[in-house]
Amino acid sequence: MGVAEPAQINERFAAGFNARDVDALVDLYDPDGSVVEPDGSVSVGTAAIRAHLERLVALGGRMVSMNRSSVMVGDIALVTAEWHVADSSAGDLTGRSAEVLRRLSDGSWVYVIDQPLLA
Repeated sequence: MGVAEPAQINERFAAGFNARDVDALVDLYDPDGSVVEPDGSVSVGTAAIRAHLERLVALGGRMVSMNRSSVMVGDIALVTAEWHVADSSAGDLTGRSAEVLRRLSDGSWVYVIDQPLLA
């Protein structure tokens, strides 16, 4: 579960997406975490996040996600990234994201808030 450093989470997300491994993607999220949907609504909790990730993975294509910033204060981190999905069923997709991460008791980091589509 999670990653060793906040700056690694976007690369790990892209690897899970490219492997079509929804379970690996869900493991990157806190059980009480949330993700902002394309329509601006917020999905909270593992079941809702899983549904979001299943829809995302169903688009297909190949993702590259590059960390752009990582700021840690105690057990909280703010991470930003730029990502690109080539050859998805929706065409080529490009965007910027911002995520809030939490450090768990085992030292790993997980998403608490995932905002994948910054304006």
